[in-house]
Amino acid sequence: DHFDYGENDITGKISIIFSGEPESNDLDYFEGDQPTIYSYNDVKNRIALSRGAAGTIIIPQIQVDSFNEWHKLINEYSFEDVNLLYSASKNFSIILNPKIAKEIFNISQLTSFAEITKNFNKSNFKLMFEGNFQERDFIAHNVIGILNPNGIKTEDAIIISAHYDHLGIGTKVNGDSIYNGVLDNAMGISALIEIAKILKENEKFLNRSIIFIAVTGEEKGLLGSTYFTDHPIIPLYKTIANLNIDGIAYLDEFNSVIGIGSELSDLDLLFETTANLLDLKISEIPPEFYNTEAFNRSDQIAFAKAGIPSILVLDGIDYKNISREDALRKIFYYNQNIYHTPFDDLTTKIDSDAVQKHIKFLTYLIFQIANSTNEIKWRPNSPYNFMRLQTKAEKR
Repeated sequence: DHFDYGENDITGKISIIFSGEPESNDLDYFEGDQPTIYSYNDVKNRIALSRGAAGTIIIPQIQVDSFNEWHKLINEYSFEDVNLLYSASKNFSIILNPKIAKEIFNISQLTSFAEITKNFNKSNFKLMFEGNFQERDFIAHNVIGILNPNGIKTEDAIIISAHYDHLGIGTKVNGDSIYNGVLDNAMGISALIEIAKILKENEKFLNRSIIFIAVTGEEKGLLGSTYFTDHPIIPLYKTIANLNIDGIAYLDEFNSVIGIGSELSDLDLLFETTANLLDLKISEIPPEFYNTEAFNRSDQIAFAKAGIPSILVLDGIDYKNISREDALRKIFYYNQNIYHTPFDDLTTKIDSDAVQKHIKFLTYLIFQIANSTNEIKWRPNSPYNFMRLQTKAEKR
């Protein structure tokens, strides 16, 4: 029953928003100390827009004097903002350095930044903004390949996806401006191609067509996968499932697997069967990481929103030769120092046995899905179940 705006009318006004969301030890209040979708800036913008706001100013909850945190934000937003041509126009939205925000609140003479932060009191003052914008149109392709087993096109199909884009050329870091994206997601694309080769060599064992999609624009908001679901090459309701590949095991041979989103549909049964076949345990996202965001962070969510049962498979952190503590240390280091930087490149040590094991698991899982005689359904309480029912009813 939490609603930020209450009865306040913000039509035509600029809404000033703090990043994040209220934290609590009560799991019934949002998700306790775990972030929900309501902590996302784009969701905050949409809610403000739905209330009639002319735009938003977001104040990030970072230390005012922390150069590194603010510098990371600058770097993150230094790339072009890319949208689908038919996307709705966006409203005015900026992220303001808390240090500058503090000055603005203080000179308004109505209340101080400290009081705003503490009490969320209302304040009224005007800001002027002037900017220069350039637009350009360009085409970025999805690349699609179709495997019809034994040359026979089936009525239904499975989608195997991976994004081939990364961030491109951006702000220089230690003199390097090329953001390579080896782990995110050149390895995923390599795995997609290898899996396609394996399936082609064993197509006599497949009972369904396979659609391989190398999607573009994942880093810009799942643009390629969204475009595909808006313009599918086979009906959405005839698409049995989506297996998305975003990241491949590289640290060490793993003893367990994590099925991101598997619990939302009947894919969990096939996921469990595959794990048993390969003598692997099923594990959860480690509590050291936020798990509520995991399903929403790559292309599988675009397919899910179109009603297609989807899954992303990751390696668990119990490894053959690396302790749990060492694995966590390496993962945290990657997330903080390598992810979305120019240093996601071939200097990263990649364990080829781990890569092959991950590809083997994905291939086995695809065979399980392709040869399943039962319809793969969403769980009744899944938020994507209604869309599946709708596309089936509309034969869309």
